[in-house]
Amino acid sequence: IARQAAAADGLLLARDLASAGSCQIGGNVSTNAGGVNVLRYGSIRQQVLGLEVVTASGDVFDATQALRKNNSGYDLKQLFIGAEGTLGIVTAVHLCLFAQPQQRTVMWVSVPDVQAVVHCFGLLRERFSGNVSAFELIPDIAVQFVAQHMSGMRRVSDARGVHALIELHDVSPDARPLQGVVAHMAAQYPAFDAVIATSEAQAQMMWGLRHHISDAQRCEGASVKHDIALPISQIAPFIESVLPEIERLVTGIRPVIFGHIGDGNLHFNLSQPVGVAADAFRAHTVALNDLVNNAVIAYGGTVSAEHGIGLQKRAWLERQVGGSGVAMMRAIKQALDPEHRFNPGKIL
Repeated sequence: IARQAAAADGLLLARDLASAGSCQIGGNVSTNAGGVNVLRYGSIRQQVLGLEVVTASGDVFDATQALRKNNSGYDLKQLFIGAEGTLGIVTAVHLCLFAQPQQRTVMWVSVPDVQAVVHCFGLLRERFSGNVSAFELIPDIAVQFVAQHMSGMRRVSDARGVHALIELHDVSPDARPLQGVVAHMAAQYPAFDAVIATSEAQAQMMWGLRHHISDAQRCEGASVKHDIALPISQIAPFIESVLPEIERLVTGIRPVIFGHIGDGNLHFNLSQPVGVAADAFRAHTVALNDLVNNAVIAYGGTVSAEHGIGLQKRAWLERQVGGSGVAMMRAIKQALDPEHRFNPGKIL
């Protein structure tokens, strides 16, 4: 609704998530939601200009001045962004709006492996910088799931391997630098394939393949999910090292690794093996979580990129931010919500 309201005035609310039809702005703020357009527009933390929050004491904290610069002491509104509803209830938000792009170029690229995807991303950022709006990693198994289970969805290319869904704003599909990237990738990787959407319907089909991954994965049975982020340079080495360990732990496991390659955020999902009962697979959840999360930290990443700590990741928080970091969080919680009324038990 908010995006439609902005569009009616010729503006862009740069929030684009698979859950866009059901999520709410307050929840986006409380989880510092990212989404697919973070490369050009940033996460919601970069888009919030002002907040109104109800505190545990019942007071209304009004920080709704829509100012680009305000250095009047601590930037208190930032405390509530990404706090998972543990410090207050967000009741109003002032968000930054952007000009609608004059042109969208949507591309589907297929390459042999994740390292090639990272290479392609580097070339595009080098040549187009802030014009790269989205760059999504999509494994072929995810495309198979979506094409099989989601009505109206089909492949946009017969190429297999690993895919990237790319959206460029204010870049023509005929631009010489873009054609140069395509030519370079084709020369570098014989299996390279690229499809540039020639209509809005084809662009929507490409984005549909991305946005329906989670729904399609549910049709394949139980899954163990991880919301992680890594330095971009470490994404391919991390995946290459951890997948054999996962396979040794659960033979026949089906990794569905997708997400926002441009900011290092991966949805590292693991589907149950074919022919294995869901409960038998779920029995490996703790071991799988330990394996993946330990590897993420070893590679300099985070076990929670955008979905928060909640209950399930509390044991990993100190490993992630250190004892002093947890102590500061506890002090803030005690100061703002001493009776632990808001979202009790979450994070701390």
